[in-house]
Amino acid sequence: MNTGQLKLLRKVGLYALVVLQLGLAGIFTYAFFAADELSLLARMGFVLGVAFALSFAVLLVRIIRRGSYDVIMDANAITGVTWVFLVFLITILMLTAGRMEDPIQGMRMVLNGIVFLIIFGVVGLLQNTINQAHHKTREKLVEIERRIAVLNQRLTKQ
Repeated sequence: MNTGQLKLLRKVGLYALVVLQLGLAGIFTYAFFAADELSLLARMGFVLGVAFALSFAVLLVRIIRRGSYDVIMDANAITGVTWVFLVFLITILMLTAGRMEDPIQGMRMVLNGIVFLIIFGVVGLLQNTINQAHHKTREKLVEIERRIAVLNQRLTKQ
């Protein structure tokens, strides 16, 4: 009940996302080595980007190989990966901002990161929580309908 088979168009879209994530991992890897002027802490943001891109690609490949999307498990995994990435990103931004010469520029950087945390992290987390509650409610309603049908059959036999 919680899984849906992937149709061709959705599979193609997921393959495209996997290619995009692998491309992002390559870009972040290149940026890590090319940005010699940045501090190691700032360059760790690129390492975080590689980790996020690869973990997201692994999740997508797992969905493609299974051939179905589990609205509870897969949605929780994607939300979890996104949330962890954003929390680590904000942490890196805050640590980097604390070491910058211009505190206003550091504050601006942290505020931009917090906007992403709110838009993608908090809103995504709330949306996932609402969807999970919706699916659990639907499961309970189906269970109640089944019980009513069983009781109805028992009553008609008497």
